[in-house]
Amino acid sequence: MRPLTVDLRQEDLRPCFSWDEDLSIAELRQRLQGPDEHDRLRLLGKMLREARDIDVWAFVTPLNP
Repeated sequence: MRPLTVDLRQEDLRPCFSWDEDLSIAELRQRLQGPDEHDRLRLLGKMLREARDIDVWAFVTPLNP
């Protein structure tokens, strides 16, 4: 497994909130924009549950009305 990091600029490492899944920051960004809705929602839920608020905003933006 990749090492954990709190520095979200280190795209090749695992974000600290993904302690149970070997997924790099770059892979997480890619999958959050991917076509698999189930995977996107699962990862978003995981981030909302495990990550600090400020870290979540590094990956997602609010929807426009």
